[in-house]
Amino acid sequence: MKFLLLGALIASQMSFADDTYDAVLAHLSGIEETPTQAELQAIGDGVETALIAIAQDDQQPRSKRGRAIVALGYFPSSDSRVVVEGALQGEDNYMARKACYAIGAGWGTDAVPLLTNALQADNVHTREAAAVVLGTVGGDNARSVLTSRLDTETSEVVREAIQSALAQ
Repeated sequence: MKFLLLGALIASQMSFADDTYDAVLAHLSGIEETPTQAELQAIGDGVETALIAIAQDDQQPRSKRGRAIVALGYFPSSDSRVVVEGALQGEDNYMARKACYAIGAGWGTDAVPLLTNALQADNVHTREAAAVVLGTVGGDNARSVLTSRLDTETSEVVREAIQSALAQ
């Protein structure tokens, strides 16, 4: 519900800067790469609001929405956190995977509990992303989570991601 209310708020503010929205959308049009934080910040004010709007716009291609989710990791405000954490907990495994990367980029030590939950997801690709990102977050808590999961993980792909993360 919180996710939908934020979407309505953002939609009501979209006339604030259609140019910003269009510029952010153009930066999200790459084949796979998410634009850098510097590229997005160079657009100017309103980038975070535009990213939130794009991430929630079902009219946009899923690939652009996913890149918007990842880019929200550069702007870890409470509004961005609602959107990214909503994607992590949602039913779309692609968006959950993208949310793992955003959380790893912007949440710091707060990322570990969220990624710990993602490491227990039903979807193998979400678990793999969580393992990879926990490896980049680092720290004793992340290592402990990865080590514990290695003992119970059934997917060879995820086990390899965990082992690789632990080797970093």
